[in-house]
Amino acid sequence: MSVVWLDDSRNDRLELMDDLRYIGLMFREIAELLNLWKIKSPTNKEYNAKLVERSLYKYKQRHKRLNEWKVHSIKERYCVGIGNIVRA
Repeated sequence: MSVVWLDDSRNDRLELMDDLRYIGLMFREIAELLNLWKIKSPTNKEYNAKLVERSLYKYKQRHKRLNEWKVHSIKERYCVGIGNIVRA
């Protein structure tokens, strides 16, 4: 599932990390593979275990927020008085 506000290359990297984690690789092993494949972070750095862990944590949080969005309807009425606006 693609996260809407991420560009395709970043989303692809995160999905790859998530898939590698799903099959049982440790964060360090994922970082080593990404570096071996010459995949750089969005800030053009090499990956390490902590960067992989934090990236996946944030990725999961984005998915959680995406699935928890709720739209609430709010009705307000405004009364215009002399020289000011009063909310009723």
